Amino acid sequence: MAARRKTTKKAVRKTAKRTTRKTARKVATRKPVARPPLKKAPKKGVKLALAIAGLVINVAILPGLGSLIAGKIRTGVLQLIFLLLGFLLTITVVGAILGIPLMIAIWVWSIVTGIKAIQEAA
Repeated sequence: MAARRKTTKKAVRKTAKRTTRKTARKVATRKPVARPPLKKAPKKGVKLALAIAGLVINVAILPGLGSLIAGKIRTGVLQLIFLLLGFLLTITVVGAILGIPLMIAIWVWSIVTGIKAIQEAA
């Protein structure tokens, strides 16, 4: 049987120095790798035509729906929820006192959102 060599601290240090020198030479002789240029992320935004369509839908058809089309998801959902709440309040006479002004405020809010969407798109 082959006799096992005892590894001493000196032998370990010598091996470590040799491998460090070798890897240092390898790293120094490597050629730089050409990397492809970084692509810029596409600009987030809505096209002007969608923003105009969103404003028209907010004014003429349903406040909140146009905001969704214009890319304002959170605002559009909130507008639709408050519009539904205002509509449900108008069913009763007492609720109409709160419901009608709420619906008018949502309609104005949706117009402002549509105008801001057009400004951001331009």
